[in-house]
Amino acid sequence: MSIAKNNRNHKTRQQASVNSRLDFDAGNAAFALARSAWQQARQQRAARLGVAYVAPSDVHLKSTSDIARVWVDCELGRVCICRHELPEFRVWNYGHQMANGSGKIGRADFYLKLGQLGIVANRRTFNGILARGNRLYWRERGGYLYLTGWKKLSAKLTRWEVKYAPDHVAPNRPGQRRVQLDLSGSLKLSHALIYNGWIAVKSAKLGYLEIARSTLSALWHRSKRQLLSWEKLVGIRTELRYAEHQDITAPLVPNYAYLCLDTDGNELASWRLPMSAPP
Repeated sequence: MSIAKNNRNHKTRQQASVNSRLDFDAGNAAFALARSAWQQARQQRAARLGVAYVAPSDVHLKSTSDIARVWVDCELGRVCICRHELPEFRVWNYGHQMANGSGKIGRADFYLKLGQLGIVANRRTFNGILARGNRLYWRERGGYLYLTGWKKLSAKLTRWEVKYAPDHVAPNRPGQRRVQLDLSGSLKLSHALIYNGWIAVKSAKLGYLEIARSTLSALWHRSKRQLLSWEKLVGIRTELRYAEHQDITAPLVPNYAYLCLDTDGNELASWRLPMSAPP
């Protein structure tokens, strides 16, 4: 009697163990199915937002270059840099690209996309940029941003430059050829990239840009030292050029020229020409 009872107890424990393993396997399968459904939902949401989905095991991946690159009017960017509004200008550019031409984008979705690109680090930074750019770069209403059109923004910023720097407006109006830039990096790099794009557009006809450092500093409202740091950051090459004239009293010799001696000991006038910057 005891042997039969022990056999029944053993079979009961064995059946319980099998049932436990089945329950565990079923739980794992359900968890895997739920995880797969969750990841699929994340992928679908990322596709709707136009951003790259980053799986938990692929946290080292960054956004694709197609998303990070945006078409930029560097002349308009120059004016924004003069106004110290590059963060707003950068967000405005990406906003138009992410809105797909509609000019309207949801605030919450916009924050997620900019965070994916690394342009805004937190909600406080995002809110600060939106507050500073409101009524000029966009208008906020009902949880949506209505982005200012390119023509309207160009007209407003050109009027500002006419008021404060009228000599710069005629040869440097917005509306030049646009260049595709990746402005998702640091602000310093974004400054340098817009500066480099501006030089590339200006030098497209002749193959180089001939301009004085003082003129560049006045156009960008930045010191010579700052411009040199931008050029070093993106690898802009510049060439220093000089002119000479044997007649030191000629009317073409500028008043800042200095005297030099050639190899034969003859006097000549020499002066520095505007620098040349190839694209």
